[in-house]
Amino acid sequence: MDFIMTLDGHVISPFLIASSLSVVDGLEQCKMTQERDFSIEVLVKAKKGMANSVLQNVDQRCKILFENMPVTIKPVDTAYHPQDHKPRLVESRVSSF
Repeated sequence: MDFIMTLDGHVISPFLIASSLSVVDGLEQCKMTQERDFSIEVLVKAKKGMANSVLQNVDQRCKILFENMPVTIKPVDTAYHPQDHKPRLVESRVSSF
């Protein structure tokens, strides 16, 4: 599993992220991708009729988890590609240590 790396060199565990998001009512799927510039894109699939509250809740949790990191949250119909046999919650393109 990949970790999210902060601008100051710390890492955020995907287990901490999963734990924080597991309590978001109406969240069906979520995928985070950290780009080389440290920005984070969050793809969110919500249950029907719950998109606004899910997106707000995920946004609040991301602000707590990632503090001053640039985060973009996007609603999607599916957060995973059909060929993903075992989808990953977190993918980081930042060079590791």
